[in-house]
Amino acid sequence: MKIAGRVVLVTDVHLGIGAALVRGLLARGAAKVYAQTEARGRVVPDGAAPILLPITRRQQFLALARRLADVTFLVNNVASSGRAAMADVHSDVRPSQSLRSRFDRAEQFIDAFVPVLAPPGGGAIATVLTQSTSYTPWQPEAISPALPTADWPGHAALNVRLEAQGIESLFVHAALVDPGADLPMSSREALAYHMAQRVLDVLERGPRTRVASPLQ
Repeated sequence: MKIAGRVVLVTDVHLGIGAALVRGLLARGAAKVYAQTEARGRVVPDGAAPILLPITRRQQFLALARRLADVTFLVNNVASSGRAAMADVHSDVRPSQSLRSRFDRAEQFIDAFVPVLAPPGGGAIATVLTQSTSYTPWQPEAISPALPTADWPGHAALNVRLEAQGIESLFVHAALVDPGADLPMSSREALAYHMAQRVLDVLERGPRTRVASPLQ
């Protein structure tokens, strides 16, 4: 996926590595980055266009898509935390109901923006799941492999539908251990930015309409 020159919408920038993704997109030449958040304050990075409103109903998703008709790249930021929120990718345990509801919300964003991204082709969608946990030491090389598509109900069918309309689609799963409150904020931000850069590397080299391979 090409980032330079795109107009990007990043959802829920107050969660996970959302703000770091915004900074990374701007640094890689995105023409404009809309940063959607429910939180007030200094969540939205400098240089981004803030969209400060909660979006929970279908009508709100559709209204936002009409408002941001110049978007060519949608980044769904889906953040989870804790061992219970996301099973190990090698286990048979499915994601929690809370995480499934976030997938549902991501799909509503996608459905609303398909008419914006499809014509005249070349639009792109990335769903980025970042998992934060405090159970094991943080290792930069230990970002998890991609989730099986079965863990997002309907993902395969959604990809087929998007591909038919000329929209690139990628699903990236990455995990980062929360270093705890004792770590200075500057260091925590540096960790988030490091993860965001690796995610964006995958997005830029990622194949069309498939789940990303393990981040390395």
